[in-house]
Amino acid sequence: MNDIKENEVEIERLVKEIELEIKDKSKNKKIESDKINNRLKRIKQILKSYRLDIRELPKIQQKPYQDKSNKFEEKIKELEDTLNWMEINKNDNNQYTSEDDYKVMIMKSKTIQQKDLKTVNQLNNTINSINNMGSTILKDMADQEEQMKRINKDMNKVDNNLKIANKYLNSIERG
Repeated sequence: MNDIKENEVEIERLVKEIELEIKDKSKNKKIESDKINNRLKRIKQILKSYRLDIRELPKIQQKPYQDKSNKFEEKIKELEDTLNWMEINKNDNNQYTSEDDYKVMIMKSKTIQQKDLKTVNQLNNTINSINNMGSTILKDMADQEEQMKRINKDMNKVDNNLKIANKYLNSIERG
């Protein structure tokens, strides 16, 4: 459990460092991309270790850590995308401009929008699945209701037949 917490702290620390370096780079300060890439590799290694540690936990305790792991992965991807865009869009003098900031923001917005669309599609699929299950259940319930009515009708017939048989038996006894 301590390893998990230590890994979380280390990942968060490295993410903050990378965010600061990217921010500095966007302000036209020269920062080596190799240094940032090495930190990204280190985060990925720690994340891998973090996920292995999570597997050792009981299933009940794993969910919150898996969610954190997924958030870390999304953050890493976002940092990589930002860094890649900065590298692609830097000017000839290796400086990053406000127009490049705009492009990065658009790229981030598109990424978020794609994630949102994926989530909406998953929700729609879930809703359709639930609706289909509901329809099936309603059909089954209607069939069962019909079956119960037939059983009740047959029970009434049996009850009437028993009453008639009882009358015949009583008349034979008197008889």
